[in-house]
Amino acid sequence: MLACELVDDAIEKGCPAHTFVFDRWYLCKTLTDHIESHGRNWIGAVKSNRIIHYKGKQMSIGNFARSLEEGNLKHVQLKDKEYWALSRVVLVNNLGKVTIVVAWDNKELKGDPLLLATNSLEWETKRIIKIYGKRWPIETFYRDGKQHLGLEGCQLRSAKGIERHLYLVFLAYILLILDIKRTALGRCISSLKTIGDGCRKACCDLIRSLIIWVYNHLRVYRPETNNDLAKSEIDDIVRTLCGKIAKV
Repeated sequence: MLACELVDDAIEKGCPAHTFVFDRWYLCKTLTDHIESHGRNWIGAVKSNRIIHYKGKQMSIGNFARSLEEGNLKHVQLKDKEYWALSRVVLVNNLGKVTIVVAWDNKELKGDPLLLATNSLEWETKRIIKIYGKRWPIETFYRDGKQHLGLEGCQLRSAKGIERHLYLVFLAYILLILDIKRTALGRCISSLKTIGDGCRKACCDLIRSLIIWVYNHLRVYRPETNNDLAKSEIDDIVRTLCGKIAKV
């Protein structure tokens, strides 16, 4: 199983991962047992139809969530988000005894709740939600990679070519993130807030560099442009083009 291989690879390379988090599609006994065999913890999202056993009753975790009321829940305040949540130790089919968390991001309990499970039976609700939230940048990377960096656009057939394509996408993403967060002052005065903003800026910088390169070569290698009037016209054209790029 690929997920188990990734766990082994992370541990072999000395990655300081004490807890592994993953999406609901990966929550299975094979993976959880493998993580536990390394003495590590795990937190995984849970499908709403997963069967749990609680207080002698058998039900889906989705039905358990729908049976809850606001009075049953605890307000959980994180740095930039708040939840109304509850955690319970239950038996889950094919997983055994785990702690489940049911959490809504609104007081009215509207929409689908966040459903989590972990082998850490003593952890409090806030800690479980906070740790699981650390995987959110993975989702934003996939979104930005597909929308702006051509992650889905690879048409290569060889494994080596696909690997190189992925490396280039990762490199472009890292460089854009560094550009957005380059300095504290830059973050205050820059309009760059997203990967899309970074891509547009990089594109404008590239076009501006191309225009300046053409301008310099026209002045040096085109004798017929070496009179003051022609130079003035070229300067005006370059300023106009660069001004339009700055407004993009």
